[in-house]
Amino acid sequence: MNFKALKKYKESGTVFLSKGDNLRAETKSIPNKPGIYLFYEINKNNDVLKYIGASGTMLQNGKFRGQMMRNRINNKMNSSHTRAQFFEKYFKKSNCDLIRIDWFATHNDEFLDLPKYVEANMLQEFYSAFGNLPEWNNSF
Repeated sequence: MNFKALKKYKESGTVFLSKGDNLRAETKSIPNKPGIYLFYEINKNNDVLKYIGASGTMLQNGKFRGQMMRNRINNKMNSSHTRAQFFEKYFKKSNCDLIRIDWFATHNDEFLDLPKYVEANMLQEFYSAFGNLPEWNNSF
């Protein structure tokens, strides 16, 4: 899925994760800033969006609390597994060749877009197109 709204964010990047890779090492270039991140499963030139996430919670005073992108990506996927553990299990049980992580800083010197607002719009766009959330987004 191509989200046109993300094209405006110049502070962005992509990380590829293969079976056996160290997630923390592979994501060290992702800044600890508020933003959006997407996980894709890649198999033989087929990209499937699996997850849309946001990092950083805006407080009333305009400051962010909570984890920023790099830390959020490296934290827990659910209450029982870290993302690294989740990805390793997923690689073993599926035919997944790579996991692609696209990230976008949505709140910086250039833009003041709240990550959770951007995430909500992307999830709505996905839901409107497919009638459900991405597979790894359990709820919204």
